[in-house]
This record gives sequence, structure tokens and C-alpha cells, in this order.
Amino acid sequence: MVSDILMFQGEQVWSYYEGKLVKGFPRLIGKEFPGIPDHLDAAVECHQGECRTDSVLFFKGHGHETRQNATLMAIKDRCSNRSFEAFCSDDKSRIYAFRGGWYFRLDSSKDGWHAWPLSHTWRNLQGVVDAAFSHEHRMYFIQGSQVTVYLSDQMYIPVAGYPKAIEEEWEVSGVTAVDAAFTCPHSSDLYLIRGNRLTLVDLNTRRRSGEDKTIIHSEVDSAMCNAHGLYLIHGPSFYHYKDVGELLSTNTAPAPGTIASYFLDC
Repeated sequence: MVSDILMFQGEQVWSYYEGKLVKGFPRLIGKEFPGIPDHLDAAVECHQGECRTDSVLFFKGHGHETRQNATLMAIKDRCSNRSFEAFCSDDKSRIYAFRGGWYFRLDSSKDGWHAWPLSHTWRNLQGVVDAAFSHEHRMYFIQGSQVTVYLSDQMYIPVAGYPKAIEEEWEVSGVTAVDAAFTCPHSSDLYLIRGNRLTLVDLNTRRRSGEDKTIIHSEVDSAMCNAHGLYLIHGPSFYHYKDVGELLSTNTAPAPGTIASYFLDC
């Protein structure tokens, strides 16, 4: 299998695929790998078996840099059981999981399940993603009180005029942050989760629809709805429901599944 080749020199990194320089390179090391310093002493690929998962080890000096690298490696290790801040399925059935400013592509094991910085796919997107969802060839990212939107017909292109405040994007007074957000296929209903409260927004009118509902889950990190149903995610576990109706009608949560084994092949 042909894989990417990364070359580091000074402050920059070059990426080659099948012998050709990848578009957008060279880039600053800190932009491609947030938290990694420049002028590295070495970078070594560590394959599964030697490391817990396919990884890259960065070396520079000792002390703070070593601890920083260890933290970054834990974030990038899909099998570490660290929580994900957001999950999303887009119009092309691509599934993404977001953690600490990085993302994993869950519907493809290409290149050994590598983690990528957000800006690798979504230009200028950085930081922690609190929630993400897709609707009509647009992908929405919620970070704090702000919403950013990307077109997704061919490649992800940022939509002008964003970021916007949640209350500006949709008429949901009092909603300044969310724990999770999701849409389901072929539906214009957007669901925002805050604690155990479920708010419905009609994306056609961009307004709140009806009264908030109560769900049995008091804490949710993320949520995703696709052709296989609705997934509510908390910590290393997920809870699967047939649809929103089943979530709202039940008094007992289903048995939890494990994210690492179900989604990430760990």
C-alpha cells in the first residue's frame, strides 16, 4: 500500500503522496501538527504492534516538549478511550469524530486511521468542536457560542459571513452554547442538546419549533443520526436509538456500546 511521506526541515513540513507534493505544502509544522514544535530532532513512524496504534513519534530535547508530545499522541490515538467532543455524518455518508482540534474519518481505514488537524479538510478551522452536523450539502460546526459553515458538494469551502452567533444563525433565544447537535437524513429538523433538554429547530424557517423536550440522558458529549439510527455519545460509550421518537418515548436507556470497538475497530 502506498502511504504518505512526511519530510521535516526547520519550521516546515512537506507531504508527498505517490511521489508528488501534496497541494498546500510545505506548511508550518505547528499548523499541520498543533502543539508540535519546529526544528525537530527526529520524527519516527511507530506501527501498530510496537505502539498501540499506527502513530508518529516526534523528538526534540526533553522535559516540557516530551510531555506535550505525549499529550498530543494520546489525543491522536483513536484507541485511547479519550472522549470525543463531536461526531458527524455528512451527505456523502462520511463519518467524522472530533477530539482536541483533530478529527478521525470513521468510514475509512485508509492510511492506518491517522488523525488529522481540522484545517487539513476545513480551511482555517481550529480549536475544539463542540458539535457538528450536516444539512443540504453544508457542514456546520459549533464552537462555544459560534457557528461556522462549509459547503460540501465537492470539497469543503468556507461560507462567507461566518462565524455567527448561535442566536443569530437560528432564532433560539437563550441558547448560547450546546453539548450536541444533530440532523437525520432527509429531514430539515435540527436538534440541539443542552444537558437533558432537547430543542428542535426548523432549518427551513431557521426558527425554534415547539417546546423543549426532556430526554433521559443528563449528560451527552455528542450525537449523530444517520441511516443506522440515532447515537448519543458520552465518554467512551454510545447509546443507540432507532430514531428521535424512540429517544423521547423511553424511560430506560439501552445498553451502552463501546465507541472504540464499534466505530474505530480497536
